[in-house]
Amino acid sequence: MGNGLTVKGEVNGAGDLQILGRFEGQIGLTGTVLVGEGAEVDANIFASAIVIGGSVRGNLSATGRVEILPTGILTGPLKS
Repeated sequence: MGNGLTVKGEVNGAGDLQILGRFEGQIGLTGTVLVGEGAEVDANIFASAIVIGGSVRGNLSATGRVEILPTGILTGPLKS
């Protein structure tokens, strides 16, 4: 999802997702969710791995690792 885009809705499935713009809704993936630097996410995220370089607000649950980069901001509960 590219920089400058705003998407609202639900994303489910297998594979990875890289968010560089703004996303609102829910994400459920068996892969990795990467929130890039400068991206804004207001969503519940369920994934194998979550990497936060931007701003995320919501409930996060990962079966593997969660990584918050130096530029990352998380507001909400985290379960890993």
